[in-house]
Amino acid sequence: MTNPDIRTTSAFHATLNDKSQVSSILKGIDPKYLNPNSRFGKAFYVSEDAETALAEMKHYGVPPTHVIRFLMNHSAMRVLDLTEPDVAAKYGYVGGAISSVTQAIGAAARRDGYNVIHFRSERAAGKSNHAILQDYNQTLKPQIVTPVEK
Repeated sequence: MTNPDIRTTSAFHATLNDKSQVSSILKGIDPKYLNPNSRFGKAFYVSEDAETALAEMKHYGVPPTHVIRFLMNHSAMRVLDLTEPDVAAKYGYVGGAISSVTQAIGAAARRDGYNVIHFRSERAAGKSNHAILQDYNQTLKPQIVTPVEK
């Protein structure tokens, strides 16, 4: 189930707040700030490119102010790859809105020893995201912060 050939070595996260949130993330991802009601539960979400990260955040009606590019440490990743149809079927994942089903998949992934879920974007066709479930600071290393043009 672990796919060592995940396409990206960089990942992108769009922030909704000011420079203080960016500064906090750069110091290390603190799980106490993660939303337990997200798609796969409490996770730090990154996208394969900046445009996808922006599309994901804009969906919630608050314009992002910054995008952070991370280097992904693949050796620290144990990936549940829901972009693979057989894997998605095994876990009952069909995409769509956040639900108790998607959150149960996050719980099952944790129970099964995964620390990352790779899944298709709901906001950018043909693109994908990663939900980092744990080991955030071993998996992601911040590289650069870019302000979002208004």
